[in-house]
Amino acid sequence: MIEHAFNLLEAFNNILWGYVGVALILSMGIYLSTKCKWMQVLQFPHIVHYFFHCLNLKEDPASKNHTRGISPLKAFYASVGGCVGIGNLVTIAVAIQIGGPGALVWVWLVALLGMIIKYSEIYLGITYREPNDKNGYNGGPMYFLKKAFPGRTWVPILMAALMCIYGVEIYMFRIVKESFVVNFNLPPVGVTIGFLALILFAVSGGIARVGAISSFLIPAFVLIYLGMTAWVLGQNAAKLPELFGLIIRSAFTGHAALGGFIGSTFALTISKGISSACYSGDIGIGYASIIHSEARTCDEKKQA
Repeated sequence: MIEHAFNLLEAFNNILWGYVGVALILSMGIYLSTKCKWMQVLQFPHIVHYFFHCLNLKEDPASKNHTRGISPLKAFYASVGGCVGIGNLVTIAVAIQIGGPGALVWVWLVALLGMIIKYSEIYLGITYREPNDKNGYNGGPMYFLKKAFPGRTWVPILMAALMCIYGVEIYMFRIVKESFVVNFNLPPVGVTIGFLALILFAVSGGIARVGAISSFLIPAFVLIYLGMTAWVLGQNAAKLPELFGLIIRSAFTGHAALGGFIGSTFALTISKGISSACYSGDIGIGYASIIHSEARTCDEKKQA
């Protein structure tokens, strides 16, 4: 029964990212970028400057007297924790393996367009959030879709159900578990129990505890991540021109790295690139909207 359910979800996923998802992400990204005057590009220096300014602030000055919610910075770190890590490594590697090196071009394109999509998600999440009885907020796609489709309760319910299914990160859990088992020769059962205990400890404290843990781990993790990236690029600097040429050429021809050419098409390259970018960057999914909705801030634009 469970196997059939997963097969059905896999078939739905293939249809979605083979046709509908690609068109929606590209068209919505271009539309929102145009409406916002491509601010993610033209105002990028200002965005970077404001980002580093906010790193020195523990609280939003305009909301310093508010007690509901969590620190905007902790919400940010909790959100980044879902974007930087195994998903960036494994998902992109699989995209290149199946769709060829050219899939990276579509990853980069969606990253550019996805900035404004994610901005819009977070903005709407904070705008239409609702206070709860735990001195926090409830927000996210379920709440702003309820406002967008009044009287059609099935829309936010369907969104909530899909996010519950998506949130079961069995694939990533298995990758991390196997890494510890293989590299450190640890017993699989012990590693599984240990990880489950850590997850239970984190989520039992709600977004406040997740944010506190993330604010402690993520800065160091990001620095290590960027440092490793810089080291790899530096070690292969002489090969970068040839590599970029291969990536650009493959983006418009379709090439599979798995077993040579196995019939991978231009459409497959686009599909794998876009789906991988959305997954690794949490673009158009909605989790960032839920997390940032808990932020103790009155300014949606700044938090987004």
